[in-house]
Amino acid sequence: MISENTAYSALRGTMVFAELAGPSHVRLFRSSEGKKLRKTIRCVAANIAIALLFGLSQASHAAFRIVDSQSWLLSGGNPKIYWLDNKRVLYIGDENVTRDWTREPQLTLFSWEIGKSRVLIQRGVDMICYRPGQVLYVVWDKQAKTRTFYQGELGHEAMVQAKVLDAIGCDITREPDRSQNRSVLPLLPGHGYLYMGPRLGKESMKNTPVMLFPGEAKEEIRLPFGRRESHAPKYYQFRGAYFFELAYYDPAKGYSSTTWPKNKLRVAYWVWPDGHTEKVEFPNDILGPYPTKAGIAYRIFGAGATDGVYLLAPNGERKLVISGYVVELAISPDGCGIAFSHAPDQKSYVRGPQNKRTLKVVEIC
Repeated sequence: MISENTAYSALRGTMVFAELAGPSHVRLFRSSEGKKLRKTIRCVAANIAIALLFGLSQASHAAFRIVDSQSWLLSGGNPKIYWLDNKRVLYIGDENVTRDWTREPQLTLFSWEIGKSRVLIQRGVDMICYRPGQVLYVVWDKQAKTRTFYQGELGHEAMVQAKVLDAIGCDITREPDRSQNRSVLPLLPGHGYLYMGPRLGKESMKNTPVMLFPGEAKEEIRLPFGRRESHAPKYYQFRGAYFFELAYYDPAKGYSSTTWPKNKLRVAYWVWPDGHTEKVEFPNDILGPYPTKAGIAYRIFGAGATDGVYLLAPNGERKLVISGYVVELAISPDGCGIAFSHAPDQKSYVRGPQNKRTLKVVEIC
């Protein structure tokens, strides 16, 4: 068992990845959601050049219907926006619809059905994880200075003792088996688990193949990438598969990097619970792809005039969805909606009375 502070730190540090829809061998594009702003700034010149090359204009967003909740939301770090279904979004906001910067925030978990008023679920929530059938959140008691973990079906969640976080299953009650030298990643219930190789020793540093043990099966399926290339996957309902965005691995030098050589396309894989896979290649100028049924959604931020959400269509055309400063996106279960935190520019995103960040959604198909 680990301490609640350790469990909370693990929840905050959980990495989340984007995904991509397309035919069995699609050439599309990527961006690493976990990149720090300072790394993004290095790409500003390239992003601006690409924007000019493809003729992106601020008027492009006229083709998309954007709905503004008018509600301030907590954003940045671990994901804080989730779709409950194709009409409702789960997010952390403030008790006031607009943030009152003269006092400490009164963070609260809300659900919002598009076009309707938000619904209060739980006060004091500052971290959340959600997947269909289960929610996990942390309630911070400022007076007692304690954190309490709640988990279960939304509306029927109960207080639980924090152990080790399963970020895919949104479960913090599992006790991993440390008796064996095995690095294992559980998938969603019924989907089995991934085996990456030894947990300790020299072998743990090698790019050993990732093995899928589907369901209750005892025989593994070898996946087409190694542990040094892969990150924690994310499951997407509209494809019924896990999306693995790969890091670049140099076997000669024995290191991996999120930065790919300029002359190479980035590589990702869709992996279905039964073990079949689909390779995806995409240009490496897009940092953090979010696959949808209409193409790849991605962000440019930290570049000033070209900041915003964009859509890369299957035919290669790039469209501006909305200009502004966007840190987090979430794709709806049917792949046709994007929920995101949005501010007009970087200055109106940061803390303070100038903050104009709100939750918005857009239909893209």
